[in-house]
Amino acid sequence: MKRRDDTVRRRTGFAFAARGRRAVSVATLDDRSVLEAWDLTGHVARAADVPSVPVDQDTGVLPLDDGGYLLLRGAGTATVEIGSVPPERDSEDADDLGPERVLGKLPALGGYLLPSPAGSSFPGIAVVIGTDVSTVVRLRPDLRTLEETARIPGVLSGGSWLERDVAAFNRTPNDGQPDGIVVDVEQSAWRRTWSVSDTSADRIVLYAPATRLLVVSSNASGRTRLGWGILGRGTVEFPDVLVDDDFPQQALAVDERGERVLLHRMRGAVSELSVWTPFDGHVTPLGGPRGVVTGPVSWHGEVIHLPFSRPTLPPTIATVGLAERRTPPRWTLPRLAAGFAHADLVSVDGAQGPIEAVRYGRRRRREQGTLVVALHGGPLSAWRYEFDPLFQRLAAASVTVLAPNCRGSVGYGSDFSITGRWASADLDDVRALGRDLSAERRAWGLRAPILLGASYGAYLALLAACSEPDLWSGCIALAPFLSPAGLRVDAGRAVRERIDALGGTDDDRDVLRRCSSLRAPLMLVHGSRDERIPVEQSRALHRRLLADEATPVDYLEPDTDHAGVVAHQSRQLLRRIEHFCLTSTTESARAGAQPLDPGEGGERDGAPGLRHGRLTAGTAGDRPD
Repeated sequence: MKRRDDTVRRRTGFAFAARGRRAVSVATLDDRSVLEAWDLTGHVARAADVPSVPVDQDTGVLPLDDGGYLLLRGAGTATVEIGSVPPERDSEDADDLGPERVLGKLPALGGYLLPSPAGSSFPGIAVVIGTDVSTVVRLRPDLRTLEETARIPGVLSGGSWLERDVAAFNRTPNDGQPDGIVVDVEQSAWRRTWSVSDTSADRIVLYAPATRLLVVSSNASGRTRLGWGILGRGTVEFPDVLVDDDFPQQALAVDERGERVLLHRMRGAVSELSVWTPFDGHVTPLGGPRGVVTGPVSWHGEVIHLPFSRPTLPPTIATVGLAERRTPPRWTLPRLAAGFAHADLVSVDGAQGPIEAVRYGRRRRREQGTLVVALHGGPLSAWRYEFDPLFQRLAAASVTVLAPNCRGSVGYGSDFSITGRWASADLDDVRALGRDLSAERRAWGLRAPILLGASYGAYLALLAACSEPDLWSGCIALAPFLSPAGLRVDAGRAVRERIDALGGTDDDRDVLRRCSSLRAPLMLVHGSRDERIPVEQSRALHRRLLADEATPVDYLEPDTDHAGVVAHQSRQLLRRIEHFCLTSTTESARAGAQPLDPGEGGERDGAPGLRHGRLTAGTAGDRPD
């Protein structure tokens, strides 16, 4: 395998082999993805590229203990393809991997892979998710064929092996709440095994064969709680020590002895880990560096491996060595390339008091020549103290980014909730922050801040820019919607159900009704294949602004999906955002936005309003999805 110095890579798709000695991730750099293989046998996790196995950001990869790989391609399309790559031969060259074998193609919207349990005769299974049915597919030992073992109504998630051929999953029916089921992959049979009521969301979280410890969750009491029991005994306990309405716990892994459970919760923008021992009820903080932990997690012996990130550290695999109870755990992180912009957590003034924010770039306000106020999506979301390629790029260009967690952000307790009151308290916070920053910056001779938002954050940014246009020198809206009620009409079922669950249509604030007051230059970006927020939302706003001729607009409609605009931006789109931030004063923007370079893509045939001029539009260039 070819080693390389680490660079600014966006890592996704972490997965661990069953015995915990290998892991994989998919790294994307300059719009190209590569499979990374991780060696977890030393004190520090080490990654190497596997260029002979082509992947993209949507490829699911499962490393096998023998050195091979299982792959699942096509998630989000009408068909998924399952393939395998045999182990490396006795060579250090990754190109000596055997050729990939296509094991089969199945009609589906998505799916995922699970390794087999210890002692099994097959390497793993695939869970293939269709519109109304999920199919469990077993991979035969020769890694050449597939065998459908069970077809189950609804959508499956999770997966814990109870026995050699029996696995527990969570099933969400098309018209009901999740419950826990058991699937016998040998007998092609399934049955419901964990359900408190027909109206509660009940899930199987973890299982430990050594003690038959079963960790579950349920919201039957009105709030989601973790519980535990011994499989076969029929009783489940929900310990009070785990109850915290403001900072709910999540169970990530159970140790091999079946005695300890790794817990995770977000306290504000940072992760907190602890170890819970259900049999004696103790919860012990694990400590560690400030940052963000994500799943999955591998726990073997006294060593835990988990994905970890902080603003100056792209996602990587951290090694946590557990020791005696009196000795703090030892965290080890791979050494990565230096040179990232400084980032910290700061407190800023919202409408009703201080709120937390992540700041990238210069610390002293007088030195912040260009300032971007970034608003996160959601609304049930938050900025985290983790690596963000866009913010790092802007900071490297001397653009300071302030990412506030306004009211409504998760991780700050029930008092922050805006369920049923979208664009209310959070919009008040944005406007209060804008007034404070604009007044201060004008006193220092600096330009007003620029708003940047993605998805729900783009909707919020547009409302803020319309309601108090003098506070902002520009606005960047990435895949916005114009009102919750309008989005509910245009979007698919999953988005409609989420809007209903969060009460988003009770207070309908429509951008189209307010956009006549918009004065700050606007950059409007929406993927033509956006599956969550239909592109017509941005097209309608663009048409209205073209008719009003009052607002300078740079409209971009790249040939990509929702994630390609709000999360996995192409290099070309990152460059356009940076250019807008550095040049989009009102005067310069009215002179005409800059078109894309010829090598970055051109106009997209058939899209409305895609023309160059004072109100300029273009595309952000194609990006492999």
